[in-house]
Amino acid sequence: MSKQGSNYFIADPALKPAAPSSTTIQQGQLESSNTGSAEAAVRLVSVMRQFEMLQKAVSLGAEDE
Repeated sequence: MSKQGSNYFIADPALKPAAPSSTTIQQGQLESSNTGSAEAAVRLVSVMRQFEMLQKAVSLGAEDE
């Protein structure tokens, strides 16, 4: 890959991607998640509460000015 500008890259057309040698495809299989769904739900509720608290603080600060 060669850099074109500050955030754009272009692939060398002479190079062809190589097929991976040690992969397998299994039909009917489900991909498992790396996190537990209960932990993710608890974290989501916690983040939502923090966001609401900060949003209220910002609105109260804006009212005073």
